[in-house]
Amino acid sequence: FTKAELAKRDSFKGDPVASKEPPVKLTGMALKCWNELVVSLDRAGVLAQTDTMSLLAVCESFAEGQRAYRAMQKRIPEEQRAQFFSQWLKALECFRKFAVEHGLTPSSRTRVQA
Repeated sequence: FTKAELAKRDSFKGDPVASKEPPVKLTGMALKCWNELVVSLDRAGVLAQTDTMSLLAVCESFAEGQRAYRAMQKRIPEEQRAQFFSQWLKALECFRKFAVEHGLTPSSRTRVQA
């Protein structure tokens, strides 16, 4: 972090996350996503307690996207593949929006103010 980024992070006035534990019992890819995002967002100083529900939703969406992606790799009828592809794209879009909103992409990091 630069000095300016640290100053922004240190001046964050939001509600800090009381616990970095997931609010419900997440498993598999959703739990892995939660654990990785919480660390990154906390380090950046942009994670607040009010983010819990959106973080939960994006982790569940990420896991659903991973399941859809794996299903597409199997030998299945083309119409099923199209359905899984649609689910995968929706999950990617959900994650992309969350990532941009929380400064997790290179271009969005310059716009996020903690």
